[in-house]
Amino acid sequence: MPPPPRAIHYTVVVVDVEGFGDGARTTPDQLKVRKGLYRALRRAFGWAGLPWARCRREDRGDGVLVLAPAWIPKALFVDSLPGALAAAVREHNRDHRAGERVRLRMALHAGEVAHDDHGVTGDAVNLTFRLVNSDPVRAALTGSSGVLAVIASDWFHDNVIRHTDDVDAAAYQPVPVVAKKTETVGWVCLPDDGHPPGTVYLPPRHATRHAVLPGVLFAVLALVTAGLPSSGPLPENTSAALPAVGDPRTADPCALIEPAVPALRRFGTASIERHYGNFDRCDLRVQPPEAGELLVTATLVNPGPMPDASTGRARKLGAVTVVFETAPDRSCDHLMALPDRNRVVVGARATRRSDTGQPDLCGVADVAAEQAAGALNRGALRNRRALPEHTLVNVDACRLLGTADFAGLDGIDARHREAGFGNWDCEWDATNSDTWVRLRFDQNPPLDPTEHRPQRVGRHTVFVTPEEEGEVICLARVAYRTFEDNGGPKAEMLHLEVGGPLPVDQLCTHATTLAAAAADKLPPVD
Repeated sequence: MPPPPRAIHYTVVVVDVEGFGDGARTTPDQLKVRKGLYRALRRAFGWAGLPWARCRREDRGDGVLVLAPAWIPKALFVDSLPGALAAAVREHNRDHRAGERVRLRMALHAGEVAHDDHGVTGDAVNLTFRLVNSDPVRAALTGSSGVLAVIASDWFHDNVIRHTDDVDAAAYQPVPVVAKKTETVGWVCLPDDGHPPGTVYLPPRHATRHAVLPGVLFAVLALVTAGLPSSGPLPENTSAALPAVGDPRTADPCALIEPAVPALRRFGTASIERHYGNFDRCDLRVQPPEAGELLVTATLVNPGPMPDASTGRARKLGAVTVVFETAPDRSCDHLMALPDRNRVVVGARATRRSDTGQPDLCGVADVAAEQAAGALNRGALRNRRALPEHTLVNVDACRLLGTADFAGLDGIDARHREAGFGNWDCEWDATNSDTWVRLRFDQNPPLDPTEHRPQRVGRHTVFVTPEEEGEVICLARVAYRTFEDNGGPKAEMLHLEVGGPLPVDQLCTHATTLAAAAADKLPPVD
């Protein structure tokens, strides 16, 4: 008889959906919950810099067991993953009705795990499941306004949490855990308690682009929020027309944050950046004379359920319902719901923490949201400025890839997709694996061929960028048209990402082929 396989050390993560088997959930509801759970985990691991594709996963019906190899820093599971996972879950919940929404318990431990032909076993796995199912963490989530409760083992607390600089160890409170033959201490944390369940996190598309010098942003924001008017109700809508986004192709998101420019300009150079990121957003940057930067963003998002204005964090500003976020991390985003069911996210963010304290991002977001509500209460958003004849604004990203284009990717069905606002962002998930494809549009300075990997594919130059930190993906970009913006060159670009369990070189082959296929369908510029 061969000797049993040796156990291997892993970080053990278990997530479990609260009330998955509740009688009010239908089978279609449960399927939506499971899809949302896996998408939230995949995105959260990527945002946190954790390689989802290199972790072993086992499905548990209403939850997932994740085993992360020992070479992955354990600190990432406490200083990055909880906030990212809560944000990804809130993003899912924003677009789904009650029976399809998700709240999670997550347990963290580490130890030796043995494999056999049927799965995994070991004391470390057993303890992690007993932690995630324990009464204290269940009660903590029940009493939280957030979507995530975390419980760490005593070992994980003593060896990881206490020694991680970016984690407030005091946020983890000891609780007794008694289950079966286990009597131990767990450490419970509610990373998003204080977030309304309907709020949304929009991760920055280029985190290094809006770097903030430590200390400077906090001082600037203290001045900004001290000099701005306090929150207060806006007058009722006096326009004959109700607030509305109107035609997504023509609605100008910059009309939402331009009114905030005068209030912020006294603290530095305040400017609207119209052509950055996708067409669903507009940015306002404030740069004080010393250094640093504050970024305020207005983003149009898909229609969805109306928030309950009777809750403490949702209130009516004229005819607009605003859900105010009150527990920011590195950003503070307020969700605004319009009578036409369209929604807007207005937020402020810092891309680097201040050494002198947490800036009052929500104070800035409050002012921006109130100014945006004022613009909406005057009726439909104004139209964009004159557009050129050929622009990606007029293109449906979801129609650029069809069944034949996905022939080389098993499990991807071109008909099953999720579109972002304006159909400028489209995502396809494989039905039999973790492979996924995302196509979106972007506006940025033209790419430098010396810093990327340009490849000639048919009529197109495709810039290919593999990414192996965090989730393993490959990004392929094709420039559509170039134009001048504020004295500098900009380009409208097609971004095609492929992620999943395949080797990165195979992902890049698929990304390059799909990007060229999508670009072939774009209307010619000349």
